[in-house]
Amino acid sequence: MLPSRQTSEKQLVYPDESISQQTTQDIYNEIKSTFGHSFIMFSTVLSASSLEKTGL
Repeated sequence: MLPSRQTSEKQLVYPDESISQQTTQDIYNEIKSTFGHSFIMFSTVLSASSLEKTGL
């Protein structure tokens, strides 16, 4: 039981690693294209509000 279990774990680990790398890159690109503009706006708002606080 144990040797076959180790084999199945190894077979599961390696495909998952290659798939997860590709998926992570795809997700990152998707988030960047979808939320990139919103994130820039959000950062700008944060910067403006922090400037107001220091001004006060």
